[in-house]
Amino acid sequence: MGFVISPTSHFSKTTKSRIQAYGIGIEVEMDLDKDMGSGMASVARWTADSEKRRQITLSKLQRWVKARSTLSVKRE
Repeated sequence: MGFVISPTSHFSKTTKSRIQAYGIGIEVEMDLDKDMGSGMASVARWTADSEKRRQITLSKLQRWVKARSTLSVKRE
């Protein structure tokens, strides 16, 4: 399992301007050799151990936030 973080922007109606944001996409491996359709295999694998995946995803996201904040400090 992995995830992709993409820079993007969001339009704020209150300030009427664009705000920097990040899109998060989750990569799930697909096993086409099983009897399930490709989408069902991915969903089954993703939900099989949801608490462990939540912890892994949170850990990766926290490391990314730490790395991102370190980069921001070095730029200033």
